Amino acid sequence: VSTQSTGTSFNHKMSKNWTRAALRLVSETSFLNEAQTLNKYYRVNTEKLTTSLAESFVELQQDQHTKLFLNNIRPKGFFFGCLFSFLRNFFSLTSINGYFGVGRMFVVSPYQLDRLAPNLFQEKSSSKRLLLDIGAGDGHVTEQFKKYFDQVYVTEYNVTMANRLSEKGFSVIDLYDPIITRFDVIFILNVLDRCSKPLSLLKRACSLLMEDGRLIVAVVFPFAPFVENGPNRNSPEEIISVDGQCWEANVNHFVEVVFEPLGLEVEKFSKVPYISEGDFYRNYYTLPDAIFVLKRLQNLM
Repeated sequence: VSTQSTGTSFNHKMSKNWTRAALRLVSETSFLNEAQTLNKYYRVNTEKLTTSLAESFVELQQDQHTKLFLNNIRPKGFFFGCLFSFLRNFFSLTSINGYFGVGRMFVVSPYQLDRLAPNLFQEKSSSKRLLLDIGAGDGHVTEQFKKYFDQVYVTEYNVTMANRLSEKGFSVIDLYDPIITRFDVIFILNVLDRCSKPLSLLKRACSLLMEDGRLIVAVVFPFAPFVENGPNRNSPEEIISVDGQCWEANVNHFVEVVFEPLGLEVEKFSKVPYISEGDFYRNYYTLPDAIFVLKRLQNLM
């Protein structure tokens, strides 16, 4: 082997090593910036909360599930962006996401939720435990929790997403069909601002909850409701007006005008980033989410 070829091989290896190191540094720096950006979504000024809510607040932080979700997001190409924009003239965003299997959401991990509701998400116990996820979307969030329950049921208004759920093996039910069973845990994650009758939906969920069950509700604030109808966005039939000049004030008012009249008590709550898989323009989008662990103070039917 000549000295020249050996030197070329060495330079090539060095170049590859430097390239890998540079890419790793860019990746780690990018992730660090993203992590620092997301940190603000966990912080709350408890002095602006009511006394009871301040006492029930639990500050969470990013965990491995959050980081894994971010790491698995892949950029969308220019062609996909153009196709997506074209289809938005005819179909809802949810339907397009369901058809292409994109637009995954991340709300909260089992570990984070266990901080809010200790022992609620342990491995299956001797008693049969049931979970109902209302508005489960593509089931990505539901999948994280199914191992803690004997049976998992889901509801989904969007037909495309409902088909996705069926393909994944979930039992898709109609929320308003006669249901004899009751559930230990019911999820309503970022659904109240996207359904036509949010108050009726909450009442129905309460009627399906075990006496000692828990309702897990996530809501984005500021509260900006609309209902998808194909490419259009319509106003909901039941209007919830939420006042307040800041995120904390929105939470205070929402609890007062929505949960309390329904006989629901906030056991614990937190603030988390509601992360959705992005598009051609951005890798992901984030909204400030409030996540509540609720228990019934009275039986509502």
